[in-house]
Amino acid sequence: MIDRDFVLNTFLDKMVKTARVNLCTGEYAFVKMLQTQAEEESMAADTIDGYFQNLIDRGQIYPDDVASYRYHMDLGFLRERVFAKKDKVANSFRYKMDDEYIWVTLEVVTPEDISEENPWVVYCWRESDEDACIMEDGMKKISGIYDRVLKINLTTDSYMELAKDGSERKSSKPPRPAKISKLFRKLARSGGIHRGDVKEFLAFTDIEILKENFQEDSGSIHLRYRQKVGEVFHWFSMEFMPSVEYTEENQVIMLYIKDVHDEYIIETNHHRKLAYYANFDTMTGVWNHEYFYKRCKEYSESADKYPAAIMYTNINGMRERNKAQGLAEGDRYIRSFAELLAGEFGKNSCYRMNGDEFLVLLERENERAVKSQFKIFQDVLKKQKVPMAAVGFVWSGAPATFEELLNEAENNMFIDKQNYYRKANVGGQKTYKVHTDI
Repeated sequence: MIDRDFVLNTFLDKMVKTARVNLCTGEYAFVKMLQTQAEEESMAADTIDGYFQNLIDRGQIYPDDVASYRYHMDLGFLRERVFAKKDKVANSFRYKMDDEYIWVTLEVVTPEDISEENPWVVYCWRESDEDACIMEDGMKKISGIYDRVLKINLTTDSYMELAKDGSERKSSKPPRPAKISKLFRKLARSGGIHRGDVKEFLAFTDIEILKENFQEDSGSIHLRYRQKVGEVFHWFSMEFMPSVEYTEENQVIMLYIKDVHDEYIIETNHHRKLAYYANFDTMTGVWNHEYFYKRCKEYSESADKYPAAIMYTNINGMRERNKAQGLAEGDRYIRSFAELLAGEFGKNSCYRMNGDEFLVLLERENERAVKSQFKIFQDVLKKQKVPMAAVGFVWSGAPATFEELLNEAENNMFIDKQNYYRKANVGGQKTYKVHTDI
């Protein structure tokens, strides 16, 4: 654990906020923080990744900077950089303060004895100095960020490439006119642009369209596309924006091109995870109730009506089990029932509706087939000393909605649940009946 003296030696008074962070577990604790509602709400997260995500969700990070922010602040990336004793890690981005975005630099400060056994570092947020702010807002930190920077004159259909420091590239050969329209066409038609992006790329880089765009709007425009690097395609980002030299008579604009492949993959994976957590029950791995009601909406809005069956289940005795054996054992029992259900009907047909209630939705199957499946599951429950769940089943050849099937199946389940408790209250009685409308 980093001692407090080390934190105080990082020029705490010059920082916007400062926190101690464990690079292995994500634990964090602020030493200095901003007293704002967004910050306080974001700090409800248990880990630094959760805190960052809360800031993003609340719009505290400028949207165009989110992908780079996630990439450079990813714990795996930081561990690799820090434990390898590589250069210091810092990332500049725009952060909302007093309803406006300002440039802030987040630097990871590491003690000399950093190790996997002592993985604590200090995150320091500081406001960029005035000169840096002007440079970052105007040129968006050209050095080290963009793979190519072009200065384009739309009026003359010409361009020059700038070096990393923003100056013109020096060449031993005499300069010759270069048409930007020809460069774009050659890149697209030579196989340099992924064929799935060629049409959009050519439309986006069309000189006449660009002229019209900047005559009507002085803002920047962006495109994400795939460009060949060696033998593979990487995701790239290009951004056009007016130059300080821009006039209607002399339309000079800037083009910033950046390889964003790694950042894009991280962003894509993040969205996939969000989609997974939005539709799946994380404890059991089956669909959740929100996804079931999405399916209900899709079916209701579709003109295609087809056979469907629903089996609604409620695990027996969960309250008593949780009370006698604890919640951890209760969770294990719920997972085991979900596995049984998925094994009989397939994982993609199963939904967890709430704590101990599950639903099976079978679509486009005939009545005989689904009743046979249900009968097999019914026999499995009958063979158990105490049936794991009460169940209710219904099938329809063309229901108007899935909700009407749900209501009927749920009612049948309640009848079976009553049978369970009635039998459970009969001393020495070992027989149980599973209700069905078959």
